[in-house]
Amino acid sequence: MKKIILLSLLALIVSACAVERRAITARLHTDKIFYVAYMEWQESIFGISDYCSKIKRCNFMDNNGMVCMDEQEAERILNPQKYGEMATTDTAPAPEAAPAEAAPAEAAPAEEAPVEAPAEAPAE
Repeated sequence: MKKIILLSLLALIVSACAVERRAITARLHTDKIFYVAYMEWQESIFGISDYCSKIKRCNFMDNNGMVCMDEQEAERILNPQKYGEMATTDTAPAPEAAPAEAAPAEAAPAEEAPVEAPAEAPAE
């Protein structure tokens, strides 16, 4: 009986191991560059965990080879759940607020446009 319990416990532990999965979500090909966007996650019997979006840039070589590298800055922006919120890189200065003009003590009443009477048709 102990052997059966130990074997079933061992089978449960082994089946709980996570498997890494990937799925391509987008591709873009230019003259000498190939971009691949994909999702990567861990999958186990307990569900999906540790997911993130990734982008690879592959440069085509003259000998028909490819050199691929991760786009790390893009991955940080796409995965705030993993890396935290990123500060914006916008370096444009903020527009200065115009000084507030003194409001008049009492606003003058708006002038109304004169109402014109409708034109009558000429009598025949």
